This record gives sequence, C-alpha cells and structure tokens, in this order.
Amino acid sequence: MNDKIEYGYCHCGCGQKTTVSAYNYAKRGRIKGVPVKYILGHSSKGYVATDELREKRRMAGYKRKQTKLTKEKISKANSGREPIYSPFVPDLLIHFSKKEKRWYCLNPLKHKKHIPHAKAVWEYFNGPVPEGHHVHHKNGKHLLPEDDSLEKIMIIPSEWNFGLLPALSRHFGVEEEVVTNIYISCFDHVCSNKLFREVCKKLIEITE
Repeated sequence: MNDKIEYGYCHCGCGQKTTVSAYNYAKRGRIKGVPVKYILGHSSKGYVATDELREKRRMAGYKRKQTKLTKEKISKANSGREPIYSPFVPDLLIHFSKKEKRWYCLNPLKHKKHIPHAKAVWEYFNGPVPEGHHVHHKNGKHLLPEDDSLEKIMIIPSEWNFGLLPALSRHFGVEEEVVTNIYISCFDHVCSNKLFREVCKKLIEITE
C-alpha cells in the first residue's frame, strides 16, 4: 500500500498532510485525535476543488429556489410585518427603508445585494442600468411601491441624479419634478455639453 494513502495524508492522492480531528463525527468518519482522511475541498474521486469551483458550488447552493411560502415566512420573521410583493416584478418581496425613505429588495439576479426596488423594475423590463447612470423618479416621489412603476422612472447620468437636479431645485426654489420635466424636454434636442446651460435658461424664465 502506498504510504501516502494512510491516515496523516490526504486520501485523494495529493500528498498533503491532513489535520487531526478535534471531535467525533461518525457520519463522516471523524475520530477525535485521529487525522481526517481528506483536506477540506479534496475529493475521494482524486481531484482538488479550485477556489473557482468552490465559489461556483457555493453560489449554486445559495441560488436554490425557495418556495413562495418560505420567502414569506423569512420576510415576516425578519421584519415582523406581513410580506409585501412588488406590483411589477413577479414574486419579488420588497421592504421599506425608513432611513432611505424608499423601497428595496434583494437583487433578483444575484440574490445577494439589496438594491432599490425602482432599479429592479427597470432592469426587469429594460435590462441592466448602464454604467455611470442611475434610476431617477420623474416626480421625485418614492414613498409608495407604485411610485416605482416604469412610467414614473427613468435613467439619467449619476451627476444629474445626485448633484445637478437637487442643486438646481434648491437654487431656484422649485420642486425637483419641475427641473426633471425641463431636463426631459431639453434632452432630445440639446447636446450634452449645452444641456445644463439650457436647463438653467428655462428655469430662469419660469422663476422670473
């Protein structure tokens, strides 16, 4: 018998030494104080799992579909409230963030990261949001799930979403919805480097 296929060496044949078990686990053949047969991630079939394969297996297990009832139970246990489903994306549970004052959900594609419900709606109908852009509410409202409907949202460059629209709204003393409507009216026939100037001109006209 090959001396590498003994206790103390991994039985997959890689030649690496195994660690000593700190507990008894009969189902897996572990005996306290005796070296385990395989290194974690190694197999009796004679191959070693790579980091990429381990991640693939982990994600495959993570993405197992839960039943609708299981999702509802988990949601109710976490929030203490009855589960709420998206009115636009099938079987998508959503929750309201009091801090952000908008609706969020688990990313339907990656099932990991929480994203705004409005973004999930946009991506469900139109595909991924382009890099450097964000989903924006045309009327500036996002307190109700219905405010995230496809008719009430649009994608705009990040600089406009987080910087220019709010700044112009404060400076001219008008609702952000007014600035957004002017932006939309100018967007199709004004080149990007003159868009800000044109929006300012129209805001000056309506506020004088």
